[in-house]
Amino acid sequence: MNKNITFYPVLDATQINEMVVEVAYYFSYEVDGNMIDISSNIERDQYITLDNNSDYDKDENTLIIDVSVNLKKTQILFGPSGIAPLGAEIGLALECFSQKSKYRKVVTSNKTVKYNDESNSCDFKIKIEPKTIQSELSFNLLLTLAKSSGVLLENEFYLNNKSGVIIGTLDKKTLYLSGTGSLFPIYTRPSTDKKLWEVKFEYEDATIDKLSETVQLILNSNHKDYDYLNPKSKNYCDRLIYEIIASAVSLLVVDLKEKGMLGSLKEDYSEGTIMHFVKYCKEVIGIDFSDAMSISSTLRAYLNGED
Repeated sequence: MNKNITFYPVLDATQINEMVVEVAYYFSYEVDGNMIDISSNIERDQYITLDNNSDYDKDENTLIIDVSVNLKKTQILFGPSGIAPLGAEIGLALECFSQKSKYRKVVTSNKTVKYNDESNSCDFKIKIEPKTIQSELSFNLLLTLAKSSGVLLENEFYLNNKSGVIIGTLDKKTLYLSGTGSLFPIYTRPSTDKKLWEVKFEYEDATIDKLSETVQLILNSNHKDYDYLNPKSKNYCDRLIYEIIASAVSLLVVDLKEKGMLGSLKEDYSEGTIMHFVKYCKEVIGIDFSDAMSISSTLRAYLNGED
């Protein structure tokens, strides 16, 4: 396996902590030419979730992502104890990607950071067209060597002075587009069955089986009460669909527990697998897995936007 190895100094946690780094993420979507803001939450300083009460639909609306960056005390990045020569200029770039959706975009700022700067600020904007992202979108805020130094001091020859190289990552975030459609696989089918909904499990190994392929929450469009679950109906009740999703997820987690599949959660489940979803529910949303009642109540609280 080929690995990228650098022998030059790169940005480390100590330098980030000595700087003043302020990064803010803002989300909105477009409807008939009008922009509607979406509130968001950041969990564990890493995961971003959007407000469940928003009408944003990743398959119908264009998502606008604005990222604001403010930096101070950046002098520590330059010189022999830093990551760039004193005469160089450092650039900023925002990498936005989703491996599952085969999407990647890099936006660069036309502003640069110089040694004598007291503070720096820049903004990034990215548009995500409908049906582009399936569930997750990751962000890396990168530092690059925007302009090399014309003259190197005697003790700077070990620093990277090649224009265009990445010399550090300032911030990392992952956005979960966790609307009802992406939080759990939901299908609508006509059925003569008297049940309004049912959930089916067809997985064998939750660590490798895909959630979207082996788990189904099926809504019965022939049922007399389906009108309350139809987003296009004036009688649509989002609280009812949230209750159903909470019940379906509870059934899945209980089924996993009964089969002994809910031991210690690992760090490296493949994206899209059942266990990746379960880990997301526990560590990002904060679902309490201690018993069926706790699972259901904490998930309902999350879906209803409660603290």
